[in-house]
Amino acid sequence: MKNFRLFLLIFSLMLNCACQAISIEPDNIDTKLKECISSDYSMSNMNNCVISGIESREMEIANYVFNIKTYLNSNAIKDFEVLHNTWLDLYNKDKNFIHKNIFHKIGTINTNITYGLLYEQVKARALLYKSYLNNLKINQ
Repeated sequence: MKNFRLFLLIFSLMLNCACQAISIEPDNIDTKLKECISSDYSMSNMNNCVISGIESREMEIANYVFNIKTYLNSNAIKDFEVLHNTWLDLYNKDKNFIHKNIFHKIGTINTNITYGLLYEQVKARALLYKSYLNNLKINQ
């Protein structure tokens, strides 16, 4: 039980630090994620909350991709599609690596670590695309 409490403390601090490092204020997805985790600190609930956060971030990324393309000419759209598809390929390779080398290690904490790593990747990409979109809007 001591290890579990230590994990919760570390996980909460990491999530809080990540939110502050990437953006000044947590956004709606981060807020929902924290509320979800706070409702039940069981490992399975934390995993389900983070998986839901990953899915929300993936939808956010898809929305940004669509909106970014509306500000680009046909050549820039092709370049952006190459960029995005390259990231998707890397993300899928990261997922495979993380699942093979972290998720399947002995200990239930590794499932939380796995989903936390994946969440941070999609969050970072979503925030990058948000920045792209904001800059494209300003410079139009």
